[in-house]
Amino acid sequence: MTVDDPSFHAAADALAGDGWCIVDDLLEPPKVAALAAECTAMHDARLLLPVFRSPVAWRVFDLLVALLMWTLAALLLLQPMA
Repeated sequence: MTVDDPSFHAAADALAGDGWCIVDDLLEPPKVAALAAECTAMHDARLLLPVFRSPVAWRVFDLLVALLMWTLAALLLLQPMA
């Protein structure tokens, strides 16, 4: 199953929204946790696609990141040296 497969999106939505319903001991707990985190991240990132399809959204995002970086730089420069 690939990410472009519609059944993948249905499975990711179900897993991210409803949690895991799997057979006991099918996978080790760390693998289940990693797979759950990956599915949740992919599900959440897909929800942002409509927002970032617009070039204006990227410009706003760039400006916000730049503002944050300049603010942090200014705060570091204005801090008294120890």
